[in-house]
Amino acid sequence: MVIKTNKIEKMKRIEPFNIFGNYLLLNMFFILLLISLCSCAEDQNENDTDIPKISYLKKGQFIDTYVQGLEYQTNSQNGLTDSKGYFNYKTGETITFSIGNTIIGTCIAKQFISPLDIAETSDINNIIVLNISRLLQSLDIDGNLDNGIQINETIHDEMKVQIDFSLNETDFENNSEINDLFTSLNLIQVFADNKTRTLCSIEKARNHLENSLKSVVNFPYCLLESGEPMEKAVNVPDSISSNISNIVNYLIEDCENDFEKVKVLHDWIALNIAYAYDMYQSNNYGPMDAESVFKRRTGVCEGYSNLFLELCNIAHVTCLKIHGKSKGYGWSTSGSLGGHAWNSVSINDYWYLVDTTWDAGGIRDNKFVFAYGNNYLFTDPRIFISNHFPNDSKWQLLEQKISIDQFKNLPETIGHFGLLFEINNPLFEFPYKYAYQVENEFSFIVNSDLNFSLWTYITNEFDQTIDTKNLIFSQKIGQYQNLKIKFPEQGLYKVNFNFSNLIDNSYNFLANISYFIDANEGASFLFPYMYISENCNNILTIIEPVEYNSEIYNRFNVSVLAKEKSNIWTMIESEAGERYYKHSEYIVCHKQNNEYLYKYLFPETGKYTIGIYGEINKEGYTNMCYTNLEYDINVLESTDLIFPTIYQAYEEYKYYNIEPLEYQKNINTPFIIKVPFKEMPVCKVQILGKDGYLDTQNIVETDFDSLYHIFKINFLDIGEYKVFIVTSDTDEMIISYDLNYSL
Repeated sequence: MVIKTNKIEKMKRIEPFNIFGNYLLLNMFFILLLISLCSCAEDQNENDTDIPKISYLKKGQFIDTYVQGLEYQTNSQNGLTDSKGYFNYKTGETITFSIGNTIIGTCIAKQFISPLDIAETSDINNIIVLNISRLLQSLDIDGNLDNGIQINETIHDEMKVQIDFSLNETDFENNSEINDLFTSLNLIQVFADNKTRTLCSIEKARNHLENSLKSVVNFPYCLLESGEPMEKAVNVPDSISSNISNIVNYLIEDCENDFEKVKVLHDWIALNIAYAYDMYQSNNYGPMDAESVFKRRTGVCEGYSNLFLELCNIAHVTCLKIHGKSKGYGWSTSGSLGGHAWNSVSINDYWYLVDTTWDAGGIRDNKFVFAYGNNYLFTDPRIFISNHFPNDSKWQLLEQKISIDQFKNLPETIGHFGLLFEINNPLFEFPYKYAYQVENEFSFIVNSDLNFSLWTYITNEFDQTIDTKNLIFSQKIGQYQNLKIKFPEQGLYKVNFNFSNLIDNSYNFLANISYFIDANEGASFLFPYMYISENCNNILTIIEPVEYNSEIYNRFNVSVLAKEKSNIWTMIESEAGERYYKHSEYIVCHKQNNEYLYKYLFPETGKYTIGIYGEINKEGYTNMCYTNLEYDINVLESTDLIFPTIYQAYEEYKYYNIEPLEYQKNINTPFIIKVPFKEMPVCKVQILGKDGYLDTQNIVETDFDSLYHIFKINFLDIGEYKVFIVTSDTDEMIISYDLNYSL
């Protein structure tokens, strides 16, 4: 159920937040304020063009240097890769590459594909990766990999057999089909260097592939990833700053393509044109033509878009101005949409969306403040549509157009989700609405295989940030990141998801998506707190409890699944700082394969934190990866029960059904231990007193039933004892009990 407008009116746009030091939500605040601070006259020039080619038909590139002449096939596209290795595809399709009748491999189509994608690995030493690279590099017509790999029609004709790329190095080199292929190609003199060609070495293939991957140019996202403006836009000489043509020529003189041209022109405007907030307030805008805005260095959205259009025209980049509605200050305060203007540029036959106004800065304390951003440069149409609604629906650049009512219900979305993942469904696999009414929980799913940092924060209707330690649970399972969010009490909330990547030890903002939530009730159950170290995968997977009541009586159990070769340990810490570790009398662990069942007892009432910690050496790195899992609980009732001490043989032989597992230390009656004997070594009792080990002949009575070996211990004297169950043949310790016997 969508939240009613009058409830949304109470929510204000967020202020900027400093996150993790350098991770600043750059201009999200400013963007949101500028959204409707625009007065734009209607201009129909965007209607003079044919319907633009939808940018969902994308260009990808096959990389092991540029590979020309690979045959490719998707559900909708087919052909040969061009001189730069480019191929066409649509989002969500799989693609198969081949040479003649030889299939190289199949993978999900995306902007860049290399042998690593075909082998479904990130390991450049993977044998499938190396064998594909060896073959491709060895088939290059001129033998000069510096100018790319060219595979011609003759090679296609000679490739008639299937090749097993999973063969080990020796078997691949000695493979008869491969050797016969090169014999045939040499015989017909297909190679331009006139040298006898054989399969290149595995070392050469690895080194070349590694260097190729390092030099991949990812347009347009490579221009956006740093979040910084281009250097040329920052350092324009004063001597040319008064002439618009001179500035454009200076900015673009080193640009290698139209993407770079558009980026540097966008950056100059965002760094130099201030939003005319005084004009907005007075409703007296003055001329907003490109020349006036350039000379004045101020404008509103109409002026920004006119100036960007003029700069692109001078730079010979196809550009149009778009008019429509936008969400912003008026939207957040009264639910009204404001008029707005932005641009679209055509590069390589595809249209891209640009909004220089929103990337320039924002209004704070009734003044404009510059705050450079590139969140609205080359933005995916499915992101752009969340807050830009063009008057002409063709400029949505969406395959499936949406209505104005659907537009109002879209979540707030900022930034470049294309830097994070391929978006396979309209507005990804996220909830599709702007506002939700829930009982006490909201779920959010991210479909991504790539490394990124996701930070979530929640504000209430009074713009107060909520402590989310036990309200958010996130777990990555396969390619999905699943987040569940609870709310502390009934009320209105804004949930913000911020995505970033790590560049030079600084967090770079990539994207943000926000939702309004109306929670009908507060959460009665909490989530554990989980921390996963940077650039690492989760080491611990919770089996149970994923949700828990923080108020307990005197015992608590946690079951987790750990990654292989990881080191796992646990601890209880009281509010006063007292700590209890594994093998203490308050913690016991049952381990089966990689599954750990921890049981906890509490000697006193009060607040405790239960911690389960995992570490593993990250492959190829010297640093460790960590996962911390914590449950905050309030113990309402203490217990005088404790756990026995368990030893390696306990887990090795799985003596998990020994009784008692919980016991009272102070006793005045015989102590009975029951040991299951099915498929376990025969065991016996040893007793340690203050003067050494006791002769158990007159102390221990033994008996059997259908399941257990039963030991009855009759202490003769008062005092403290340690009772061991050990294996009969090797005296391996299995379990021990600390007892204080009194009459």
